[in-house]
Amino acid sequence: MAPDKRFHAIFYGGATNAPHHLAKERADRYVGQLDGAGIRP
Repeated sequence: MAPDKRFHAIFYGGATNAPHHLAKERADRYVGQLDGAGIRP
């Protein structure tokens, strides 16, 4: 890489194979709070 030239990188955070969802116990705290917010469970 040359320091006088631009460098562009794209990061895909959801592209890994690790589970990125909340545990059911933590998700249950928010039941009913996001109704109508356009967020699907």
